[in-house]
Amino acid sequence: MESIAAVGTGDLSRWDTKLTRSFDGWSKVASVGGSGDIAFTRTSTEWLTRLRWSGAEGFAEVEEIRR
Repeated sequence: MESIAAVGTGDLSRWDTKLTRSFDGWSKVASVGGSGDIAFTRTSTEWLTRLRWSGAEGFAEVEEIRR
C-alpha cells in the first residue's frame, strides 16, 4: 500500500508530491481556512491521520492523532 498526495501550484506546471508508504489513502482533502494551506485527512474510530501542505514550506510530516 502506498498513497501519493499531490498539490499543483501556479499554472499547474509545478507539482509538490509526498509518498506515504503502508497507508491506504486519504479520504478527504480540504483547504485550511483562508490560508491557502491544504489538509489531507483520513479518520477512523481511533485515529485522525493528517498531512498538511503550505505554499511556503511544502508538505509537513504525517501526523497521527488519537481520537
